Amino acid sequence: MNPKTWANALYEYSPELANDVYFELENIFVKKPSWHTELTKVVHNWVNPVPKTYEGGTIEDAPDGSGDGILTFPEGMCEDLGWKEGDTLNLEIQDDGNLHITKKS
Repeated sequence: MNPKTWANALYEYSPELANDVYFELENIFVKKPSWHTELTKVVHNWVNPVPKTYEGGTIEDAPDGSGDGILTFPEGMCEDLGWKEGDTLNLEIQDDGNLHITKKS
């Protein structure tokens, strides 16, 4: 039985089942995500964003001997986060030793 005859026989038996089989085969062979799947991913990433991490910042002693530190951020971090010179930042050391920095609002 050729595929066209098989499809016609299935359609005559059950149009709903033929429709389901068609779309399932399309998903298997074409492997294109449906608009619903893509929209779900976009909404999920918007509602549950993955925090971006940066590595390579340094802390240096201030040259005035005050004991203060100068924190140098990795390249691009300030621009990515919308921080500008003069902004006030909150610094919090996490239990795992990572430094969590947010802009004070």
